[in-house]
Amino acid sequence: QAKNFLAIDPVLNPENFSQGHLMWNDDLSSEAQPLWEAARAHGLRRGVTQYLMLPNRALGFLSFSRSSAREIPILSDELQLKMQL
Repeated sequence: QAKNFLAIDPVLNPENFSQGHLMWNDDLSSEAQPLWEAARAHGLRRGVTQYLMLPNRALGFLSFSRSSAREIPILSDELQLKMQL
């Protein structure tokens, strides 16, 4: 049975765009759990997506992920500053 990950992916949810970035974690949403479980099955443990708006108003995403489950504390403000550089 095919899973409709596009419908449940929090990265594609416009409500999440206002933050500027989205940390991938277990708190994303209960609807996204099948997607998150599939990502973990393929080695993804942590990640972040930065939303981008280009000068021509085109929207895009820049995502980084890692396989390490080790949590490295980082403040949201610090992450936002690093992503803007």
